[in-house]
Amino acid sequence: MISKKEIQHIAQLARIKITKKEEEKFIKEISLILDYFKQLKKVKTKNIPACIGYTKDIAGRQPIACLISKTKIYKNLRKQLLNKSQKLLQMAPETQNDYLKIKSVF
Repeated sequence: MISKKEIQHIAQLARIKITKKEEEKFIKEISLILDYFKQLKKVKTKNIPACIGYTKDIAGRQPIACLISKTKIYKNLRKQLLNKSQKLLQMAPETQNDYLKIKSVF
């Protein structure tokens, strides 16, 4: 359980003033949240692939989890960014060494 002193310290860091009644309320609420994180730590996730985001079915009703490894997502994002930067460079009137060439500002 989180202490009254810790609640006061958090309030001070957040630069908010809380009443004694709010202190008691936050002690209970934050303690419940921290207890929930303790429960989550017990869940074995070693052999479960990363899940980043979700999408909905065609009708927009049920969420469908996207189970894709992080490396696959990062490779895909990198590829998309490279494609976009190449398109931008192709549209530019003048380039030099894969950079946009512009007139001097100063």
